[in-house]
Amino acid sequence: MKKRIPPAILLVVIMLSKMPVTAQNSSKAIIYGKLIHSSGKVILLQDKPLGAMGKNYKVNDIGSYTPTDNDSIYFTLFINTPVKLSLGIDGKDGWFPFIISPGDSVLINGNGDSFLNWTVKGSYEDSIFKNFVATKIKPIVKKFSGRSISGDSMKYYMGEIYQSQIRFVQNNNNDYAALLVSKDLSMVKDMDSILFEQAKQSYTNLSEKVKRYDIGKDVHHNFFIAPYLYNPGNQISTLPVKTTRGKAFDFKNTLLKNELVLIDFWATWCAPCIAQFPALKKLYTKYNKGGFEIIGISSDVNIKYYDSFIKKYMLPWITLNDGEGTKSAVMKQFQVSAFPTNYLVDSNGKILAINITTDSLEKILSEQIIVNKDLN
Repeated sequence: MKKRIPPAILLVVIMLSKMPVTAQNSSKAIIYGKLIHSSGKVILLQDKPLGAMGKNYKVNDIGSYTPTDNDSIYFTLFINTPVKLSLGIDGKDGWFPFIISPGDSVLINGNGDSFLNWTVKGSYEDSIFKNFVATKIKPIVKKFSGRSISGDSMKYYMGEIYQSQIRFVQNNNNDYAALLVSKDLSMVKDMDSILFEQAKQSYTNLSEKVKRYDIGKDVHHNFFIAPYLYNPGNQISTLPVKTTRGKAFDFKNTLLKNELVLIDFWATWCAPCIAQFPALKKLYTKYNKGGFEIIGISSDVNIKYYDSFIKKYMLPWITLNDGEGTKSAVMKQFQVSAFPTNYLVDSNGKILAINITTDSLEKILSEQIIVNKDLN
């Protein structure tokens, strides 16, 4: 039985311009509920992600709704595939993510003063995805939370996560949620070869219906095409990223000036990224004058906050951020979805290693770079 919607609520119809919608195959989906203390506030419907991409993740606004005295919200949209959406509050950090499918009537309740304890009911895809994260992924993350992670520990930690994701995809081969997890797996650059083959096979075994969703094309590209573009031994010739002042970065000149360059994709909200700063600073201080450089490329879109972060942590290497977040040209080129992601290249741009640990990096630097004389 469908839940009855109060007739006094204004109906807002939103056509999702970025989704393939036709009169023949689109279906109505409803988002409704009550957010106490939200009267007069602007509730935003956006395409923010389900994962922890940070408050500065660049998003698209899809629609908005301003509750009246009864604090009720109501959106109607027409879609022909499941989609990831979120509700936010204009001017407030944070968001509440969820998955909604054609025909769903999704009930969302919460507090307009805080995103804590918001609930969602009525979406099968959302339910299985969030249950997977809560019961399988978060317990693994909790074991490593707040610790300074060594290279070996990081590899073990991520291996546990990948195995859990692969099992989820294998066990939910007819679900959109499994395709989302498969996409995450397809963009990992340093996965053990055996795990990568298992992840690829789990995607292959997804139902044809699921693989036909738009992001299924991306996953196929990531598994079967992208791995051959930026493998060790291949060459990186361009780095399409600008400085915060809008100037193009001269990647070729940086290569010519150095023997080894670490291209490091990171974000201010990424705990593992911050955890490795001390080790990277030590290596940079020791080997920079001998021909070692680091190019840090951030995915943050709040440039003011990003600038203050750089000053706080006193990062001595090249730091770049064009303000486009994960949707920037350089992020798309390298298909970065996890942070940190790095590439070690030589003076010709030849890839020597991908997602190298600081321990392994130090070994290579000690063999190829002369230690700064003032540290001898």
